[in-house]
Amino acid sequence: MPEIDNKRNTREDPEVMEDIDNAPDFHETPLPFSTKMSYALSNAGSGLMSGLGLGQIMYFYTKVFKLDPVLQGWAWIIFAIWNAVNDPLIGILQERTKSKLGRRVPYLRYGSFLYAGLFVLVWFPFAPPGNQPLLFLNLLVVLFCFDTVYSMIGLVTYSLPAEMTITSEERGNLMVYSSIFGFLPQVLGFALPLVLLKGSTLNDIWQWQVLMLIIAIIAGAILFIGSYFIRENRWAQKEETLGFFESIVETVKNKQFLILEAAHFPMLIVQTILTGGIAFLFEEVYVSNNWTDYLFLLPAIIILLSTILLFNHFIPIIGIKKLFIIGSLVGAAGFGMLPLFPRTFAGLAIPLSCAAVGLAALIISNQLLMSDVIDYDEIRTGKRRETTYSGVNALITKPAISIANWLFLGILALFGYDEDLPDQPPSVADGVILAYTVIPLVCVAIAVTAMYFYKLDGSGWQKKKRKLQEIHHRKEMEYLRILKEADKI
Repeated sequence: MPEIDNKRNTREDPEVMEDIDNAPDFHETPLPFSTKMSYALSNAGSGLMSGLGLGQIMYFYTKVFKLDPVLQGWAWIIFAIWNAVNDPLIGILQERTKSKLGRRVPYLRYGSFLYAGLFVLVWFPFAPPGNQPLLFLNLLVVLFCFDTVYSMIGLVTYSLPAEMTITSEERGNLMVYSSIFGFLPQVLGFALPLVLLKGSTLNDIWQWQVLMLIIAIIAGAILFIGSYFIRENRWAQKEETLGFFESIVETVKNKQFLILEAAHFPMLIVQTILTGGIAFLFEEVYVSNNWTDYLFLLPAIIILLSTILLFNHFIPIIGIKKLFIIGSLVGAAGFGMLPLFPRTFAGLAIPLSCAAVGLAALIISNQLLMSDVIDYDEIRTGKRRETTYSGVNALITKPAISIANWLFLGILALFGYDEDLPDQPPSVADGVILAYTVIPLVCVAIAVTAMYFYKLDGSGWQKKKRKLQEIHHRKEMEYLRILKEADKI
């Protein structure tokens, strides 16, 4: 079958720019409801397994299996090397995939089984409790294997909004679907560790393990079934792709991408601290055996969901960049207020509600900002390279997960945490508060400063995006013509 002639290799492709200048304004056709639902549920299933698997593994190995936090911190640093390398490799491989199912669907459909299976293995260590060398090795093996498959699935779900839609309005609408249907998994990601994992011992950890097995089956099935309704640009796999090193070079030459990475890296540290340290927060600082105390957390949950909906409404009005900055500053204020309020559930309500605004800004804007960077790259190179950007994004930002866990565990050790003690000294609570305050404040300051220099914003950029969609429409028509001439349709 002949390939679509679309070879571009200049800093800003003049043919693409001419096409954009001459193209009429194009109004994007909304995605079908089934496609939005399938994407939202698939993203939620993947997010639940990755959130629990990578978010709670620190607590699981430290508190239940008694792995030394300093040793675990070094495991995360070693893992960071592979964690950084595997994503661009997988991303470029996916970009070069040519199959009847497309470039993305095969990984989502058949990777779902492996993803679910490895998620189960996270919670069944082969090393006995307290055996430091074997637990260290066990943790490394699990991190390497689970994260590799998570990358394979995650690169697809992360990049699909950029492929399925073009305008900020449609992408924002898709992310609202994703946020609404991903809301329950997000709540479960916070609530389940507090209910079943916090305070668990080897005698009752089986309850958590059985629940994780059930979650793996459900989430894996959602990913598999959802892959039948996902829509991707089939014409893109017929275009000539860039070579591996050329693809990396062209990606890092995109200045707007590097600026966005400078903001995403510190914000991923904040997100990791927020989710990965939640069990420590409610075991060492905000301690209660009265379930009614947890009702004080409801305002934060309500604010998280309502802010996502509100932000989506304001995307066409003030833009994604400003929403990111405003939400991040409000979230930073919440973290900064933690030491000023009493260490009670009532005292936590206001700071946590502000932090929820920051989390909402990150949820709604993260993929939208990256999608704009990918659109800009197409103007530069003439290629659609969604998973390449997702992979290089992970190459740069994923070490933030390891750094966040290393920082958090290091602070706990500095403040006297001892995995062999049934009750930790009061100083550990001070360490947890310090980690939840200073690290987010510094990281948000860096992120907001970086976003000041981000230029893919405003009415002129939105006009270019609408015209870029018309170019995509023409490519789709050409692809269908080629299929018809080859008697494929």
